[in-house]
Amino acid sequence: MESEQQKWDRRYRDKALLLPTPQRFIEQSAAQLMPGTVLDLASGDGANSLYLARKGFDVIAADISSEALERLNYFAVMLGVEIRTVQLDVDQPDWVEMLNEVEPGVINNMVMTWFKPWLPLWHQMAERLAPEGNILLSTYNIQQHHKHGFNADYCLRPAEYTGVVPSLSTRYSASVVIDDSYTDEYIFQKQAVQQQL
Repeated sequence: MESEQQKWDRRYRDKALLLPTPQRFIEQSAAQLMPGTVLDLASGDGANSLYLARKGFDVIAADISSEALERLNYFAVMLGVEIRTVQLDVDQPDWVEMLNEVEPGVINNMVMTWFKPWLPLWHQMAERLAPEGNILLSTYNIQQHHKHGFNADYCLRPAEYTGVVPSLSTRYSASVVIDDSYTDEYIFQKQAVQQQL
């Protein structure tokens, strides 16, 4: 049986070598990010990573597929940008240790598109996020399941992550339909560290 890594490696191996296009939400929201590091989780071949690197962010791209990351590195060289890459499976609890090999400190921002985080991952993301740092999350919502039969397990429910981690507040949320695809978009921000009197 084909593993998740093998499945995604095959998909990227068979894909035409064309520069990927960033998600519209990332283009519109990049100005909301803190300067500094951005962790692109489930980055694929770098559509968002490449865009953010060109905007001057220090980007770390993480994906399960070595083929995707090879493509990302090829595009980065082509565009003259530097992106640190790490192959890891965010569905495995040791992903944080693997990330530490590339970036041991806190991360200023995180982006995740076309991927729904499981709850333990969501808590781990919040722990690694810097105070006042942002998480941009955008993926299919449950209407994608109702309209097109997309697996409901991978679809966001309304406000599913709102309030789940007390330190994360919702700065922005919207449900959008583009080309008959139903997605939810969120910007979460981690609370600043409170100074003790």
